[in-house]
Formats: sequence, structure tokens, C-alpha cells
Amino acid sequence: MKKEQMAVIGGLSIIIGSTALYYLINSRQNKRKLKKMSNEEVLSYLERRIQKAEGSNNVGSIRSFLPAGQLYKASLSLLRASRIVIVTGFPSHIDYSPPTSTNGPLGTTCLAKALLAIGKNVIIATDESNENVILQCIQSSGITSSNLKLESFPARSNFSHNDHERLSSLAYSTDLVVFINRPGPSPDGTYRTDKGININHLVAPFEMMLPMSSVNSNSYTSQTTSEKNSLNNTPTNSGKYFASTSGKSEPEKEKMQSLSVKSNLTTTSVKLCSPSMKMIPSISVGEYGNELGMGKIYDQIVHLSSIPMAKQIVCVVPTDQLIVSTVSDWGGFALATSVAVMASADSTGLTSNQTSRLSSTQGTDGLSNISTTGNTVNLPVNDIGEKVIFESREEALSSCILSNSILESMLSTITREGARDKESGEKIMKVNGLGVSVMCEVMNDLRAIALKLRTCE
Repeated sequence: MKKEQMAVIGGLSIIIGSTALYYLINSRQNKRKLKKMSNEEVLSYLERRIQKAEGSNNVGSIRSFLPAGQLYKASLSLLRASRIVIVTGFPSHIDYSPPTSTNGPLGTTCLAKALLAIGKNVIIATDESNENVILQCIQSSGITSSNLKLESFPARSNFSHNDHERLSSLAYSTDLVVFINRPGPSPDGTYRTDKGININHLVAPFEMMLPMSSVNSNSYTSQTTSEKNSLNNTPTNSGKYFASTSGKSEPEKEKMQSLSVKSNLTTTSVKLCSPSMKMIPSISVGEYGNELGMGKIYDQIVHLSSIPMAKQIVCVVPTDQLIVSTVSDWGGFALATSVAVMASADSTGLTSNQTSRLSSTQGTDGLSNISTTGNTVNLPVNDIGEKVIFESREEALSSCILSNSILESMLSTITREGARDKESGEKIMKVNGLGVSVMCEVMNDLRAIALKLRTCE
């Protein structure tokens, strides 16, 4: 058994295999240990699973530089926010239209479903070059909610004043932004693939939603002044949205009129995310080093021999939480599973049978109380003190996680719409060289971890 496949937390051993998870939970001793497990410990198992090497994908050298608990901290941020922007789409296949990678849309859609299930408002944002692939992915998932919208932006070189205002409005109206497999600017300000190919002409500058003060200024030299000082600070209500309320309505897709503004123009007056502007919490999921958010560990990974061309491609822009995952989609799966764990009564120490028998009343402390046979106890609350939404972990996972058949349908759809596997460059049902069976296996493993590891028996 490889060392990285064995996890031990609180005395409970879990062996992660290539086809299944084996849990050593048969003894009464291990069941008692399970009862004491916190949500943070449960989520650490989820994080470990998505970092397991698979095929040619291995994030071991990158993950070692991150402090523990990134997935747990990210999940807390998701619970606290009410309006969340998820940015995805990596236009790496520049010789094709669309240039979209298969990695990103599945994890994004899965996370969107989980957030919608707990009452959040979600906007998925992407580049115009990726828009149709992302739209078709959403539609094939079967998600129908008026709280889900899709917005796209042109490439940085074609950003107009109206586009700057729309992005500013998006930033001002959100509580949290999540980046899943998004290209981020390298030290010279360009967006690059893992092979060092410049994709500036395809990538929208979503890092403009983040405070420029957080950029590794010692390494970053912008190519233009306007790209650093571009967002107007007056929010406006504009843009294109996907909002299906009945499952039958056609998505609205307003075509923006680009003014084809040259990237070297300096026509704006407000510095991007100056101290007076809104500071948006942020989460990123990446795998190689060139994804937005990797600036959090830039100094540690820029010299890694395991990342060819690291000095040319590693992103300099950090995010508050960085989740390093073997495949970025898996990070989206793990975030969705974490939402289910944190929003279920099982994560509080009460079982489904217990919660279903209890009637709640509002307590004087602002929390809900439960009255049972003359005794009063606190109603289950999550890790930020809010009432849980689901009575059981099973219900939460059913509501928050996409089934394997839908995952397969989504991968089939985006491939048909032109998305390509990063490893082969072909329109095949693979993500980073891994087939749909591996994607489903990872989702199954995350479900199994969430179901087996609880804070109650």
C-alpha cells in the first residue's frame, strides 16, 4: 500500500484504493471514534481524496506548500455567502473553436447545484469563447432555477468600457467568487497554458474582481496600464444571463457589442479594487500552477522542477483559499460534497431519526431549540451557527450532488459541443486524460466518505 493512499485521523484508518474506499469501521472502538469526528476532519478526508495521484496527474509537489484545512475554510466561506460567482473555462486549445478544455465545466455545475440546494444565488461566469460549452453543460445537468445565471465576457484585448462596468457591477453584487480551472496572469501579465502558449486573445480578465494589492508585486509586471486600472467603480445592471424557471424556457443570450478597445488605452479613472472598493472573498481550484489563485504559493512553486516553464507560466494572483486538486473538476465535486456535509444534521451529532422526531421552537438566544419530553436542546446548527437544512446526510447528498448518469451526460454534451481533453487535444469523453468512469469513481468515493464519516453513529 502506497503511503499516500493511507489516511489516519483520530485513530481511524482509511485506505483509499484505485477502485473503492475501504473503511475500517467494523469495531465498536472505531465507531466511537467516528462519533467524535468534526466536520473539519471529515472534509480533510475529502481533500485527501481529490489530491490522490491518478494517471499522469499528480499534485503532490504543489499541495505540500499549502496549510491544512483549505477545503474546510472554503466551505465556511460558501456557507456565509448568499450570492456567489463561479468562474470557469480554460480556453487552451487555440487552434479550435471553441478552444474550451473539458476540465472545469463539470465541477462548476456540480458546485452550482449544491449551492442552489441550500438557497444561494449563483452566477456562472466565463469567456465568450467558452460560453456555449458552459451553457450546454448547465442545460444537460437538468438544473432549473431562477437563481442560476450565466454571464460571459470578451477577451481582455477586446474589453470595452461597458464590459468594465459589467464586471465591476458583478464584483459589487457578489459576496464570494470561486475560480475553477481558470487561467491566471503569469509574471509578465500574460495568460498561458501549461505548455507556455499565450492565450491572451481568448481570456477575460476575471482577476480584476480581486484586490490588486494581493498580487505578488515583486513578480508581476502588467503589459498595460488599463488592464491594472480598468474597473469603473459605478455598478450597473447589464449583462447576459441564463435563468430557467420552468425547465422549458430558452436561455437568453444577449450579444454584446464590443468596441474593440485596444489593450494599451488608458481611459479609466479608478484603480482596480483600491482600498475603498469592495474586497471580495475568494476561492480557487487548480492543479498545475498556471491557474488563477496559485499566487498564494507563488514563491514556493515557481522554482519547482515538476512544473516545466514554471517561471513563465505560474500565476501571480492569489486567492483567500486555494484548493489543489489532481483534476480541477474534482475540487468542484469536493466543494459540493462539503456543502452537503456542512448543511446536514448528521454533521451535528444527531441522527436522522433523532431530528425527524424533534419539533423546533425559536430560542431566546436567536438559535432554534428543540423540545422533547420536557427537555430542551439546541437544534442542529452548522459550523457558522446557522440551522442545518437537511435532516440527514443522505438527503443532503441526494439534493446537492449530481448522479453519475448526469455527469456522463454532461461530459458527452460538452464534448459534442467542441470541448477537448487537455492531454490528447481530442474531442473525446476524457478530462485530463481520464475517462468518465474515473470521474464517476471519484464522485462515488466522495459520497462514500461523506456517508461513512460522521459525527454520529
